[in-house]
Amino acid sequence: MITQQHRFHGHGSLRYVYKHGQMVRGRLLSIKYVPNPYRRHSRISVVVSKKVLKSAPGRNRIRRRIYEIIRTLLPHMTNGPHDIAVLVFSSEVAALPHAQLYHLVAGQLKDAKIINPWYNSAIMNPRTITDIITKADDYQKDSAIQQIVTALEASGYTVREVNTSKPWGGYVRLDNDDVAQFVADFFPMISLADAQKGNPDAPLSPKVLLVDPELRLSWQRHNRRAECWIFLTDGYYHRSKTDDEGERQAAQAGELVQFEAGERHRLVGADGTPTVVAEIWQHTDPEHLSDEDDIIRIQDDFSR
Repeated sequence: MITQQHRFHGHGSLRYVYKHGQMVRGRLLSIKYVPNPYRRHSRISVVVSKKVLKSAPGRNRIRRRIYEIIRTLLPHMTNGPHDIAVLVFSSEVAALPHAQLYHLVAGQLKDAKIINPWYNSAIMNPRTITDIITKADDYQKDSAIQQIVTALEASGYTVREVNTSKPWGGYVRLDNDDVAQFVADFFPMISLADAQKGNPDAPLSPKVLLVDPELRLSWQRHNRRAECWIFLTDGYYHRSKTDDEGERQAAQAGELVQFEAGERHRLVGADGTPTVVAEIWQHTDPEHLSDEDDIIRIQDDFSR
């Protein structure tokens, strides 16, 4: 939920938004908004009337879902503080999948020019990744990773580590304070709470991995963490509940893969082109958080 500093207190300011605000209209919901240069933070109200849904718990659930989406979008807001009213017109919103509702709300805020213009483009767009990650004949790992770093920093992220020494490729690790933005940008089909798996204080260690063409990470498992991947470009992976590696599975750009703690897995670069994957850790033992030592390699092409 959003904090008190981002909420309206009293109806006077909200009535001013209704009367003087500009509107972005949609079939299921609309937003009205006005700039408010006298405040340090934007204020948001989600309005769901009884005409839309008679059930009070149902109306509250819609509000909570939209407030949570807006909370993850706050880092993207630009052009100074605004007063914003989200007006829900249809009970269909209650049944919308998270990803669809997220893009509906974010799209209207972007149309209102409240969200930064680079939102949901740059590194988050697989087509842009394809432009960075060229065919293997022209591909240079260090240059590609530096372009990824540049795109991430332009999108407001703080880069904490850049590793180009991995035998299979490299990765860019972001600040844990960026995790809400990272989940919203890269994993819009899941909520931050789902990503945290009930451990809101545990770092998710957000990373972007780059795997050289046809190279493979180790066949591995983790005892104290699950992992969630989303492929930003095409690639391959293996997964199994046992040490038997099984068949290689193809993944297309935009595909999300969830691994549970203890599940064996391996990431593999695509044929002829590198593979880029966004990754988050999901700690399963709040008393003993996972770390780099929690990597049990069953097989490794590089004999590590």
